Amino acid sequence: MYTSLLFIHSWNRWLVLLCLATTLIALIIGLLKKSSPLSRIEMAGQKIFIATLDLQFLLGCGLLIVTPLIAGGHIHPWIFHHGGGMFMGVAVAHAVNSIGKKKPSAQKQRKVYLIGNVVALLVILGSVPWPFMSFVRPFFRGL
Repeated sequence: MYTSLLFIHSWNRWLVLLCLATTLIALIIGLLKKSSPLSRIEMAGQKIFIATLDLQFLLGCGLLIVTPLIAGGHIHPWIFHHGGGMFMGVAVAHAVNSIGKKKPSAQKQRKVYLIGNVVALLVILGSVPWPFMSFVRPFFRGL
């Protein structure tokens, strides 16, 4: 179970980033075109980004529960940094999604979504174990 959760969690992160990149590009195009209302791609992209991010968070929570069982009760301190940062990133993404829906115009919605999603991305990227850190993880598990 642990190996399966870890594999899915590892690969789903790329899906989250792909959905976010697609959404950001669609929002930028919408801002430049000044079209109204939001396009289907923008709306669907935002919903799919939030859904994949939620799935990633749930997979991470599952790993947080299963890992101490596998590791004999020992939890690495990095888990708290990673998990806490990801929790903040998910919270920012959900807050932005909620605030953006309440804006009166499509352009204001786009600006809120764009700025907020970039902030969520920065928070998430700040919590990733990068190769230059001491807690490095492979970018592509299973390859």
